[in-house]
Amino acid sequence: MTLYEASKLKIETQIQEDHQARLKVTFEKEQFEQAKQKAARKIANRAKIPGFRPGKAPYAVIVRQFGEAAVIEEAVEIIVDESYAHILRQAEIQPYAPGSLEQVESLDPLTLEFLVPLMPEVELGDYRSIRFPYQTPTVDDQMTEENLESLRKRAAVIEPVQRPIQAQDLVVLRLSARLAPTQEGTEEVLIEEKVVPLLVAAENDETEWPFEGFSNHLLGMSEGDEKTVTYTYPEEHANTSFKGKQVEFRFKVESIKERKLPELNDEFAATFEGISTVEELRQAVRKDLSTALENEYEEAYLDQVIDALLAMATIKYPPQIIEEETQSVLEALADNLKQNNMSLEIYLKARQMTQEDLEKEARQVAEKRVRQALAINKVAELEGIDVEAEVQQAFQELNQSVDANMRAYIRAGLKRRKAVQRLLEIARGASPDAEQLTQNEAEAQPLPTVEQAVGAASDEDIPHATAYPDNDPLPEE
Repeated sequence: MTLYEASKLKIETQIQEDHQARLKVTFEKEQFEQAKQKAARKIANRAKIPGFRPGKAPYAVIVRQFGEAAVIEEAVEIIVDESYAHILRQAEIQPYAPGSLEQVESLDPLTLEFLVPLMPEVELGDYRSIRFPYQTPTVDDQMTEENLESLRKRAAVIEPVQRPIQAQDLVVLRLSARLAPTQEGTEEVLIEEKVVPLLVAAENDETEWPFEGFSNHLLGMSEGDEKTVTYTYPEEHANTSFKGKQVEFRFKVESIKERKLPELNDEFAATFEGISTVEELRQAVRKDLSTALENEYEEAYLDQVIDALLAMATIKYPPQIIEEETQSVLEALADNLKQNNMSLEIYLKARQMTQEDLEKEARQVAEKRVRQALAINKVAELEGIDVEAEVQQAFQELNQSVDANMRAYIRAGLKRRKAVQRLLEIARGASPDAEQLTQNEAEAQPLPTVEQAVGAASDEDIPHATAYPDNDPLPEE
């Protein structure tokens, strides 16, 4: 039993709104004096004091030689190292990560103030009441035919033509843009003259460049023709350089090309691997469409369920978790940019944002991931989800030695997927009954420390929070 355990420390505990505990700890005089004696011997062991063998100089000599402040500083370090674990036990708090010594409030008596991040706490509420109708999307004939038409367009042969422009032609324009001239006659250049390829739209399209309906001005023009068109952009336009402004476009037709689509016949169908007839192609297109629609629907359905889960949950966590996850998001982004041979500077410029904007966005992504991960971990705990059999099978299939981090990654991934699947079953009304739930809760083992849910993995704990739902850095809103 240590000197600290032999007598109760005086500890004042204040739980802050940011889910950290501020501990004010007052030590007995004997405890502080003992720490100062240890500190003096420690200093004496690493310093040469004339007339004394290493570590044998009296306390008073050490104080006179090195100063009382040096001894006290060393003593505080010793007392913190020796007493910190006991302080946490006596205060009955569960730390998320090591705390920090904020200040030495007093030396007589010695009073230290610590700030300790606490383990996250999650209360899910009545998550088993979540219900959303689930209707598998269907593919109709029109969707199938539209996709067949898209396949034909991709296989189109492009040929130059000497005739006026028609819808669906590919044209090359030499184009420039400037603000419409003011009364003073000044003009502000918005687009320097450049060569621009365009597909002439068959009908108005909101995504048409440079503005909806531009293709209508091209119809009937021939190679070498020139035209000037003025357009006033709406105030809500996305491009800040154009919004609410009257812009004058000047362009010349450089070339006109026609797209010749292949016939939808067996010969065209045979160009696709494993397909020999149009009907086989049609069935393959329908199947691919069905799979894509189902995946899209299920993704949106899961988002809806997770949003409902988080809306009724109360989740508390210290700021350190978000700091760690934010750093992880930024590192993932850096790796992604590196793989795509893009610098961070170019990325920021392309997205018209500052480093501060990027960090703010990364923090928002981190907060969302942490909340999702903690809530799903809690579902796994309450539902008594067990994945050990699947984990062992996965290890056997790998047929090689698996380190602790890989084991944790596999275990976490399986547990999260099963928890998410259980949530989907609940939302669809296909979950186990209340009696089975009670049995699950009785048999459930507490999940490992949540520190590993959002930090480094161990062989017994869930790894990074970003294991769910994804690791895609900074998706566009």
